[in-house]
Amino acid sequence: MENYKAEALKIISAGAMADAVDKARRKKHHDMFISYQAGLAQREPPESYQSVELTPAEEYQAVKKVRDVVESKQITEDYFRKISEENKTYWKLDANDFYRYKVLQAKTMARNFKLDFWNKEIFISLGAYFSGNEDALKQSKDYKGNPLNPEKGIMLSGPVGCGKTLLFKIFKDNQHRSYRIYTTESMAATFAIEGFAALRDFSNGLHRGIVNMFGHDEFGVCFDDLGTEDDTAHYKNERNVMEKLLLERYHNLPYNCTHLSTNLKASELKDRYGARVADRMREMFNIIEFNPKTPSRRV
Repeated sequence: MENYKAEALKIISAGAMADAVDKARRKKHHDMFISYQAGLAQREPPESYQSVELTPAEEYQAVKKVRDVVESKQITEDYFRKISEENKTYWKLDANDFYRYKVLQAKTMARNFKLDFWNKEIFISLGAYFSGNEDALKQSKDYKGNPLNPEKGIMLSGPVGCGKTLLFKIFKDNQHRSYRIYTTESMAATFAIEGFAALRDFSNGLHRGIVNMFGHDEFGVCFDDLGTEDDTAHYKNERNVMEKLLLERYHNLPYNCTHLSTNLKASELKDRYGARVADRMREMFNIIEFNPKTPSRRV
């Protein structure tokens, strides 16, 4: 710990280090003020945050946090460069390299991302599924503990804020079948304005786009936050848009072209969309559930 500043300066600038310490002082000053107001501290905090002194441990953690973020981004960029130079074409990683790449990508997408008791097993399962490696699927588990079926899509279910959307963002470009993410609320809003004609591409086709690093130029769809959309009307034709879209995709597309995230439990999905759709969902998706006690990562 004694030489941490010198080591950090190999990766971050002196300005970034000073900003990190300054930010930690501001936070400590704020926490001291809140504690004093709540009667939890007898000593009144200094008038200015600049008068706040950090302990060596607090200063170390402030610098380390910024250093880790910058280092993670550099590692990811180096990894991109290495893969591109080696392959000269679209990426084809083995399951372990794909997993490591996604962990690095996760840390660049979300500064506070970490694998822990609540999400590690799910991350491993998604890494195995989206790697496109059949042997890796032996490490994956659905909510019943069975290996994931590559012919089905993924449905992530769990409490608000547990990280479902972030996981889908991390894996949207992958070796199995890449996809793009749309909220169910946006589907309902589009129907309300333009009717089902505007949603035709979501009901019976793949989306074409710029080719990604894995060579995909046709993309599946992830419907994010199923259950948050309202029943909507277009010229007095009121429908639950997602009920129709899911049934259309069930009949018209391979199941692994569709993924879902939802805060609803199985019984709530049945109540919301009916027994018919709930039954189709069991056919279409590998269901992965977060522990209902998973804490929110938005805090």
